[in-house]
Amino acid sequence: MDWVLFALIAIPLGSVPVFMLIPSRYPQMARSFAAASGFSMFALSLLVFARYEFKGGSGLRFDFRLDWLENVAFLKEDGITLHLAVDGISVPLVLLTGIVIPMVLLFAVNSTDAPIALLVAIAVCVIGGTGALRYAILKAGMYTPLIPANKP
Repeated sequence: MDWVLFALIAIPLGSVPVFMLIPSRYPQMARSFAAASGFSMFALSLLVFARYEFKGGSGLRFDFRLDWLENVAFLKEDGITLHLAVDGISVPLVLLTGIVIPMVLLFAVNSTDAPIALLVAIAVCVIGGTGALRYAILKAGMYTPLIPANKP
């Protein structure tokens, strides 16, 4: 079940290019795809919340580690890894994000001004920031949604 947190990031990240490729003359396709990606994010966040062991003691659950670069120049044996996990505080935040983001997506596709791809990218940052175990990723994930999305 360690893959669930990675899937919560990969699904919206993979949805962003698809949203950008959907022509504006097909709004129903955008609505259907937003509903599918939003529902899958909700289902996975519900799965994380339901399968979390609150009584199993303290510690991290759904621990996912992906080694990206190892033994490179100045990084030496530390390298660069993607490390995702949740604890008792971040599990409700993952669930809350899984509830809010699909609702925002479903309401945004009915608007002609809403930047849907940007909303999905923000979902990646919020969920990634909630499950990240490295300080830099945590800060980047939490502050990225604060970037304004104003149209010129």
